[in-house]
Amino acid sequence: MNINFSLIGTGHCFGSRVVSNEETSLALGRPANFLQQRTGIIERRLPADGETVTSLSANAIRRACDDAGLELSTLGNETVLLHVQAGRDHLFPQSGVVVGGTLGLDSVRVLSVEAGCAEIMSSLDIALALLETGRCERVILCGAGDISDQIDPRDEDTAGLFGSGAAAVILSTPGAGGTNCRLRALRWETHNQLWRLGHTWRTGGSRRENGFAVEYDHYRMAGTAQLEAGSELLPRLLDQVLDDAGWKAGDVDLGITHQPSRRIIDMMVRFCGIDPAVVPPHVHLLGNMGPANILSGLTLGRESGRLTPGAKVVMFAFGLGFTAGAAAIDILR
Repeated sequence: MNINFSLIGTGHCFGSRVVSNEETSLALGRPANFLQQRTGIIERRLPADGETVTSLSANAIRRACDDAGLELSTLGNETVLLHVQAGRDHLFPQSGVVVGGTLGLDSVRVLSVEAGCAEIMSSLDIALALLETGRCERVILCGAGDISDQIDPRDEDTAGLFGSGAAAVILSTPGAGGTNCRLRALRWETHNQLWRLGHTWRTGGSRRENGFAVEYDHYRMAGTAQLEAGSELLPRLLDQVLDDAGWKAGDVDLGITHQPSRRIIDMMVRFCGIDPAVVPPHVHLLGNMGPANILSGLTLGRESGRLTPGAKVVMFAFGLGFTAGAAAIDILR
């Protein structure tokens, strides 16, 4: 697999309310360092008043377009917005359509993907297929997550994990400027028999004179079982991707991984045989932002100058579904 493309713009936007895990630990009746020791997360970013997953997404896309030198008002049918989101601030219409409408992208084609944490990998596959087959000139790929309202503040397994944010990258046909890239390999899998490992169930609802109310329980996850599944699936998948690319684990210059917690990142990197020094974390200051994690790693990596010509980049993720994916990308000289 060799697909050439240009990365012409990146942007991110995180919730502006900073919540320390010391504060969350004390609210659980635990010592102040309890959650940091358990997860490696120091603080998380959550929405402030007036911020929503839609506004975070729109701001990330604005920044990516500014970075690419694109005027939002000039984008039309030649552009696809592929929006990958966990959590909602409305029921209908599709989240990507609302984000596009918020930005005034009246003629841009939109594809919305309902996501856990790893669907950004399958969405990258779709985005590059659209470019390779000439179905569009550019794809705005946006990942966003905010499930803060689904978290039980009394649940030690989830209370200190999740943050809120969005990140966007703009991918274009080769020669459009920016960073020239080549996809060397990409694989993703879904293991539907594991769908019960994390869930938020509808528990009831009622009609009202001017609408209706829907009730859900809190998000619950089988954390140990998720880790066991990821530990089995992700190293094998990444080995296959490295083999497809003709690389060894030691060839990797930058690893961009899903960010469930600092502790789990360290374990997964070790299981996958990647040098921890090439896998910069951000979960310790942001929290687990679901579909935004991989693209945030890409935007932060580009901002820090790590997408240098000749660099070999791997991206790998696992999450609810149960889905896992990995990709190998050359930064061209």
